[in-house]
Amino acid sequence: MPARDLYVTRQHRLLLSSAEGAEYVIPAKDFCGCAGVSQARPNSAQRYFHLLFDRHHLIEAEGSWCESLYIGPALARLMPLAERRDLLRACPDLIRRPAPLVRPELRARAARRLIRHQIRSAQPLQHPDEPGLLHWRDRQRG
Repeated sequence: MPARDLYVTRQHRLLLSSAEGAEYVIPAKDFCGCAGVSQARPNSAQRYFHLLFDRHHLIEAEGSWCESLYIGPALARLMPLAERRDLLRACPDLIRRPAPLVRPELRARAARRLIRHQIRSAQPLQHPDEPGLLHWRDRQRG
């Protein structure tokens, strides 16, 4: 997992790799309870930075693979109207025709089951040589 402390929102998705090579993105809250993972107390000094690209990407943060900002229908509905208008002017397709997630998402129960399986089997939750960005680039070329 991360090389240093990494703070993300509960909904922020992280990559989860199965022993068989399948890759999923799951919300950070589903990792709570794993060794070294906990929910931090709210801190008004805490700042979050979101990276928005033309489509959903995997990015490496502190040695852990996680998602870039994904503007899907649910987030678009929660955004303040002024922010939504600004985004619509700058990137109309992000809201009108959202791109798919970079990897399939596992829902809470299935995600926790896979995490428990990986831990019991002494398998990493993310492969250390994870070529997440290379996978994406390869798909774009082909």
